Order: sequence, then structure tokens, then C-alpha cells
Amino acid sequence: MEQKVKKRGWVKNAAIIFLSIMLVLTFFSNTIMNRSLPEVAAQYAQSGTINAKVRGSGTITANETYQVMATDSRKVQSVAVSLGDEVKAGDLLLVLSSGDSEELETTRSELETAELEYQKALINASSADYAKQNRDIQNAREDLEAAQATLAMYEPVDPAAIKAAQDKVNAQKTTVAAAQAALDAAQAALDAAGGYQPGTPGTGSAEAERQAYEAAKNNYNAVYIRYGANYRLLEEIAKAMVTSNKDDDTYKSYTYTVWMEALADDFKGTVATTGNITPDTGAEGEASLLSLPTDAIDGVFSYDSDGTHIIYKSQKYVMEELAEAYTEVTDAKAKQDSAYQAYQTALENTSGTGAQNEKEYKAVQSCQKVLNDANTLLTSYQNTLDQLTAQQTQYNEAKSNVETLEDTLSDLIFALQEQQKADGKTQAIEALDLKAMRNNITRLREKVQGMEGGTGGEIRSETAGIVRTINVTAGNTTTPESALMEIEVPDRGYQLSFSVEADKARMVTVGDTAELTNYWGPEITAVLTSIRNDPQSAGGQNKLLVFSISGEEVSSGTTLNLSVGARSANYDVIVPKSAVHSDTNGEFVYVLEVTSTPLGNRFTATKVDVKVLAQDDVNAAVSGGVAANDYVITTSNTPITAGMKVRIAENVG
Repeated sequence: MEQKVKKRGWVKNAAIIFLSIMLVLTFFSNTIMNRSLPEVAAQYAQSGTINAKVRGSGTITANETYQVMATDSRKVQSVAVSLGDEVKAGDLLLVLSSGDSEELETTRSELETAELEYQKALINASSADYAKQNRDIQNAREDLEAAQATLAMYEPVDPAAIKAAQDKVNAQKTTVAAAQAALDAAQAALDAAGGYQPGTPGTGSAEAERQAYEAAKNNYNAVYIRYGANYRLLEEIAKAMVTSNKDDDTYKSYTYTVWMEALADDFKGTVATTGNITPDTGAEGEASLLSLPTDAIDGVFSYDSDGTHIIYKSQKYVMEELAEAYTEVTDAKAKQDSAYQAYQTALENTSGTGAQNEKEYKAVQSCQKVLNDANTLLTSYQNTLDQLTAQQTQYNEAKSNVETLEDTLSDLIFALQEQQKADGKTQAIEALDLKAMRNNITRLREKVQGMEGGTGGEIRSETAGIVRTINVTAGNTTTPESALMEIEVPDRGYQLSFSVEADKARMVTVGDTAELTNYWGPEITAVLTSIRNDPQSAGGQNKLLVFSISGEEVSSGTTLNLSVGARSANYDVIVPKSAVHSDTNGEFVYVLEVTSTPLGNRFTATKVDVKVLAQDDVNAAVSGGVAANDYVITTSNTPITAGMKVRIAENVG
């Protein structure tokens, strides 16, 4: 009995131990299982407001950039600007070497060769046996040869000489304006001082000297008028020689040129008194453009002893009168100066009152003389410019006449050869060759004209702006049609653009003003001006948002971060953006399904399809199988799938 009792005690103890172990394992099973499940964070879906914004960054660029181009090869002497310099229209950018470019010289040479070959071809072209056509062609050839001979008598004027003459005229105009301003200032000072009041000579001998001075001055004025009248008459005679219908045009033109050069000086020369006008004789004096009535210079043309040069019969008389008047002017001026000095000396030795404001009065007189001298020199410079321009006009007219006669001869030959095509290929080929040669000459002439008349040795800006790139340095040689520098035009504005998805582009509207983020510089305004397809995106699906950028210190090259679009809307269901996922079927979220068990709550991740209606930086408004207060998973420490058991992170409520 005692042994049976011992055996039952052992079994009882074993059962108690077994049940205890099972109870402990059952109690800790929930904790052990949770430790093996993915840990997730979740948040309740709720209703609310979404403020949709589109963000992006881009670099500011100028709306317009002006490229300074080179039209020919020219060595650069100096670069007048630096990167970042502000320039105005007309400011000097580059100084190029003087002289014509290599391309212009080459093209001129090609044109001369082409014209020579064309003229030879015209003269040697075949002519058919048609009397009238041949006479017309022969007459046209003779006219062309005569026109070519006339052209050979003229020389083209160097454009640099005309430009230099124009520069002198412009500079002298500035001098005249300055002299006029000085005279006005001196006169104003005299007026402010009360005007000039001559001194009282008293009862001494100064009165006699004063009267002598007045008489000398009146005499000088009288003979000066006579000198000027004879001078203008002589000038009109020179002009009449050019406009006459007599022969020997070459001589008349050359004579007129010599006369105008001689007449251009400022009362400094002497007057020749010989009766013949030859290139070695002439008159020097101040040129006047005042006209006299025709009958005042009416006369008769005749020939000199050798029968070659035209002589105006009244010329000798006028020249003698002019010489005599010039001598009288010189003597009268000397007497006037002497009488004035005697008068001043007498004034100093009398007890009369002195002149009032004489210093200011003398200043006015001095300024008047400076102005007169400046105007005289301006007239001389203008005459030189007019002469050069007239000479170039004569050359151009003669050259144009040659070209016209060439075309006339060509047309006659073309017409005849068209009639004689049936007579053989030779004439047709000649016609084609002549036409091709003429077309080539026309092209070369247009090319030369386009290369002439440029800015010469300077390149100036055609617009106001900021120098952004310089592609040349002193000593380099420019390349035709290459950009020497780029000038940014601030007046045309700046822009910035960046690419976004098409759905984001639908969230903004042209005219929206963007906000700048992470920017602390001067105030800048960015306004959306256009939305267009982005050709750089795959398949052209993205849109390009283009903004107009404005501000006091805007410059190209600056990168800005922009945020645009701020229209708010209320939605029934809003979840964190981190809770939204997508796959091939579309967008979805994981909702936590809770199951109660004796050992506690169990959580299951359930996949629910949704559609995103709007989103901002944090949240997304959705529709579909999710309702407000649904518990959606926002993050997970390991990847999860639909139906997977998960556990809630301990720090998430």
C-alpha cells in the first residue's frame, strides 16, 4: 500500500509541472508571435483641406540675346568692353585694323576680272548676218566703248577720305556750337553788367583820333563790300563754265575743281590777274554760295590761242577788280588798326572818363571773332566734303552708264542669238555664257556693295544691354558670320522654366504668381506666362512651365526654386501621402483590419484600391474603398502584402 501511494504522487507532480509549462507557453504566445510580424505605423483617415502646389527649379535666361557678328576677316586691334559691362546702342565694342578686308579685296578683284572677261565676250560675240540687228549691236558696242573711255577718266573716291571729310565737318560743327555758346555767355555777362558804355574822350586831342578811327573803319567796311561782291561774281563765272553747253567737258570739270579748291581758303591768298583760266592759275579766297542774277554774269565763251581751252571774256576784268579790291581791303584794315591804336593812346593821355564794362565788351568781341573764324573753317570743310561727294557721284554715274550700256548690248545680242538658235549651237552657248557672266557680275557687284559702307575699323553695339560672352581678344582675326560676343538685352525681360508631369500642370493657370523658396536675395517676381509640351520628356508627356522673371537685380544664370498654385479644396477622405502605393492596376492603400482573440487583438493588412484626387507636400485626397476613420498603414519596417499579419509599432497610438 505504501508503494502504490508513492507512485500516485509522482504522477500527480508530473501532471502539475506539465500543466504549468503549457500555461506559461500559452500566456507568452502572443508576445512571441508579435515579435516575428512586420512592424507598421498607421494613421486614421480623415476629412480636411488640400492646398495643391507645384514645385520646381530652373535657371534664369534672357528673353533676347544680341550676337555681334563679323561679316569679314579683320584683325582685332582692341576689345573695348569686358564681361558684365553695360553698353548702350552706339557704344564702341571692338576696334578692327584699318583698310579693306581680305574678302572685299578678293571680291573686287573677282569683279574686275569678271567685268573684263564679260566685255571681251560682248565685243567678240558672234553676230548673225542681219543688217538692222548688226547695226544696233555695232552702235551699242561703240556707245559702250565710249562710256568705258569716259569711266577711265574718273577715279573713285576712297570711302575713307569721304568719311574723314565728314568727320572734320562734324567736329567743326561742334566747335561752331561751342563758339556760339561762348559768345552767348559773354553777351549775357555784358548785359548783366549793364552793357557797354564808351568813355568820354574829354576836350583833349583824343576826339580827333576817335573821328579818324571811325573814318578808317567806315572805309574798311566799304572796300570789304566791294571785295565780296567781286569774289562772288568770279565764283559764279567758274560755275557757269561747268554748266555751259560747250565742248571739252573734261577741261571744264577740272577747271571748276581747281577754282573751287583755290576759292576755299580764308581771305589769305592773292588774286591772279592773268586773262587765261588754266590748271596753274586761279583765285584764292573765301567760298560763297550766294547766287547772282543770270544777267550779272552774262558773257560770251571763246577759245584761247591754241583753240583748246574755253575762256570767259569777262574773267580778266573781274579778277583784276578782285585783286584791286583785296589790296584795298588789306590797306584799309591796316589803317583802321593804326587809327584805333592811336585813339586808345590818346584816350590814356586825356582826363576823360573811361569806358564802362570794357572788359566784358572786349570778351564779346573776341568771342565773335572766334565764332566767325570757326564758321569760315566750317564752310571750307563743307566745300571739301561736297567736292569729294560730287567726284564720287560723277564716277558712280559713269560706272552706272557703262553697266546700262553693257546690259543694252547684252540684250541686243541675246535677242539676235535667240533668233539664230536654229543656225547652230555656238550662238546659243555664247548667249548662255554671256547671261551667266552677267548674272555673276551682278552677284559680285551686290556682294561688293554689301561689304562696303560698313563701320570701317569699328564695331559698335546696335542695342543696349549687358556683355555676357566675349569670343575674341586683341590680335585675333575675325571669322565671317561668327559671333564675336553676345549682349544680353535686359529690356526684353527674363524667363525661367522647368518640366512637370501633365497632371501637375493642370493644377496651375497662366497668370499665377510663384513663390520663391530658399531664396534671400533682392526681391524677384515670377509669373507663369505659358504652359507647353516639353519636347525633352519621354514621349512628350510632361509639360514645360515658363515664368516671366522681373526684379531690380535680375541676371541670367541665377537658379531659383519656385512653388506655384495655391487653390484649396475640401475632401471627405485625406490620408498621408506615404500611405498611397501603386502597381500595374493603379493606386491603393493598406487598411488595418482588427480581429479580437482571447489572447488580444490581431491586425491584418488589407489592400484597398483608391484614386488620388489631389495632393500637397504631406497629404493626399483619395476616393474609393477608404472611408474617414479607417486605420491606414503609413510605414512598415519590412515589405508587406495584402492579407499579411502585422503588428503596431509600440510608440504609435
